[in-house]
Amino acid sequence: MGTFRFILALSVLASHVGPIPNFYPPSGAISVQAFFVVSGFYMALVLTEKYTGPNQTSLFLTNRFLRIYPPYLFILFISALYIYLIRHPLPLSYDMQPRYFRDCSAGQELNFESRIILFFANIFIFGQDITLFFGSNNDGAIALQNGNFQNLYGCYLLPQGWSLGMELIFYLLAPFLVKQKNWILIRIIVLGFMLKVIHFYIPLFGYQVYFYNHLIKGAWEYRFFPAELPFFAIGILSFRFYQKIKTLLDLNIWSRLSKLLLITMLVVTVFYALLCDTYPTVLKYTYFSLIFFAVPCFFHHTKANKVDQFLGDLSYPTYINHVFVIWILEGMGEITMRTTVVASVSIVFAFFMKKYLIDPIDKIRMKRSNMLIRNQ
Repeated sequence: MGTFRFILALSVLASHVGPIPNFYPPSGAISVQAFFVVSGFYMALVLTEKYTGPNQTSLFLTNRFLRIYPPYLFILFISALYIYLIRHPLPLSYDMQPRYFRDCSAGQELNFESRIILFFANIFIFGQDITLFFGSNNDGAIALQNGNFQNLYGCYLLPQGWSLGMELIFYLLAPFLVKQKNWILIRIIVLGFMLKVIHFYIPLFGYQVYFYNHLIKGAWEYRFFPAELPFFAIGILSFRFYQKIKTLLDLNIWSRLSKLLLITMLVVTVFYALLCDTYPTVLKYTYFSLIFFAVPCFFHHTKANKVDQFLGDLSYPTYINHVFVIWILEGMGEITMRTTVVASVSIVFAFFMKKYLIDPIDKIRMKRSNMLIRNQ
């Protein structure tokens, strides 16, 4: 599934800086939600087939944190150096500028306590997904958004970190969720999508709901964890579907059908924006239904493919470094830069991150897992 994850990472990049020629992917939000489905599949896989013995939950969690935090902290560190030592303030043309030491409130800087909270959120990631639900009041304190406060989204050095916050919450819940029966996971999916329907239709019918009226729409659309949890649950159910059908996927007719399905998913992903002009909501949920059935096929046919694995290994560093790359290129005067330049630089940067940072840490993660298995 590495190719699919890599395409999704490029989709998020394109949503931040502009279209890539001949590439018409889903929006950044939909791409992140597709990532959540893939994450649910993989976490169900490793918790079912790898982390199965006693005391394995702590190993699972620490290994996942080792996967997420080192690349994130590396980009956070060099972003801080760039922003506060080299380019302060940032180029004004890009709207994802951190305002951590600038004015995040209506006329005043954030107070000391608020800066401490945001400092720890920047480092530990947790809490970044609820940023849009809060703002800074006239005293520079963090408070529930009332429609008049400056939102805190710009106070994070890596603005795409909100999705990692949700991912980390899912990791904490995953050992519990993968043990649940199918009907419980289906209930989670139904209730979560009911929340999305309610959030969508309330303003259409003119109902006055405090939180909806005073929050940026994206807060409810894709940053409210209970409404995003269904995508992880879909991934878990997709893995269970794979367990049922994997013996069929090597048979001639089923093998051909499954390969056709995964190709269809890739084509729809690459040309999604061209297809969504008519009935975009219907297309969105049709797309996720397609992902549910195609992800097991993709995994089965590419799990031993080194090229696919290589592209998958580039997806996370590309996702986490591309905003920093945008800042660097704009700082060099590339205000009207082409997305292909940003994508190329981000991918090359991701390659070096993989080689000199992620691969050595992966060896440590693998060594820790092997040691625990030998000691059992």
